[in-house]
Amino acid sequence: MFTVFNQASRQQRALGKMQRKLQKILLLLVLCVTSQLSAAIETEFSGFANVGFTYADSEQIEFRTSLINVAREGLTWQSDTVVGLQMNTRLDNKLDFVGQVILQDRNDDALSNVLELAFLRYQINRNWSTKLGRFSTNSYLLTDYRYVRHAQYWARPPLEMYSPTGVLGNMNGLQVNYSKDYQYGILKLSWSYGNSYFRNDQAEGNLRTKFDDLNAFSVEMNTNRWRVQANYLSATLVDFEIAGADDISALQQTLPPAFIPIALAIQSRIVPENSQVDYTTIGSHYQGDNLEFITEIADLKSEWALSQSNRTAYASIAYNLDKFTPFITVSGALRDEFPEIVDFGELQASLPPEMFQQVVLLTSESNELLRGASIDQRSISMGLRWDVSMNWSIKFQVDHNRISEAGSGLFSTVNSELAPTADITYNVVNLSFSTIF
Repeated sequence: MFTVFNQASRQQRALGKMQRKLQKILLLLVLCVTSQLSAAIETEFSGFANVGFTYADSEQIEFRTSLINVAREGLTWQSDTVVGLQMNTRLDNKLDFVGQVILQDRNDDALSNVLELAFLRYQINRNWSTKLGRFSTNSYLLTDYRYVRHAQYWARPPLEMYSPTGVLGNMNGLQVNYSKDYQYGILKLSWSYGNSYFRNDQAEGNLRTKFDDLNAFSVEMNTNRWRVQANYLSATLVDFEIAGADDISALQQTLPPAFIPIALAIQSRIVPENSQVDYTTIGSHYQGDNLEFITEIADLKSEWALSQSNRTAYASIAYNLDKFTPFITVSGALRDEFPEIVDFGELQASLPPEMFQQVVLLTSESNELLRGASIDQRSISMGLRWDVSMNWSIKFQVDHNRISEAGSGLFSTVNSELAPTADITYNVVNLSFSTIF
């Protein structure tokens, strides 16, 4: 059902890649010019880096730290290596600009996958402020610093929760923030409106969509030792571009009438134009003298087959022993239903055997695409952080993942093999060197 792109398509992707590289060059030039123009204005440059060596030995699974990152097997330094550069420019006592670029092992080098922040912030008064541009959605406890590995004791944030943040970790639009000091702590509220683009183009074809009418609400409470945050996000999915989508549409003109409802059902799941996405998260973080505890839960409601409805959660505890911090984390991602492009049980009961077998053949490729994207796993991680200095830390972490049948969507299958047909285990070992500058 999904065909290989022709030569013209490959040339178009090559041209698009060249355009994106030119955009990056232009971005760097703008940052350089801005830095020169702002020499007389208060401007600060900072950055962070994490160099990680990751080993994941499996004949079936390839490792990646984000759904939009490259999947790799064996020993690699690319998967957990991240570099970030940030510029803060204060234009006057109420207006400032923040820009941040993130370099990591992305599948697609589109500008939106590199430019993390680029917003103007205006402090209206002590309590109210606004942001305009590209900013964080505030959808998670660690949204603002999820790539700053030196600020965390993990080698990386729990993947069940934070691997998908490359999709909805930031957005373009307007954000309004309110904060109020109370005797027991600080209350923070925020509302954001705009859009976000998902781009994950690969050699086998484009995968793109737009999160339109994106609303994000956040409530946060900070006390001396506790931080509690609740978030709600909703958006409409539009402008899908998926390899093979045109083939699905064309089936309506070529299939016998009995199969057209099935083709329409497949199309509505792979390309659910104007469908709704709702995402809710709740998290809490406790920081004592030596003890640190953090937990988050999330619920995703989605009609897009490649981003199934699911529930994710993790809990992590660490104890500081001077320069050393051992930690343990348990996490999981549970899908709402087993991935099937259509209800095969219902069809088998209602169709003649010969016609049912034709349906199985007709839907095999799209069904496998859905199974490969499905996420259903549980994991436990243990590790140790060593603070070498104020700006440097070394971390060692081991992850043990138990993946359900056709539940390996956080990772990828070797050489595009079929999704696992049985429960499997998957172990990952990491040694990382983190710094800020």
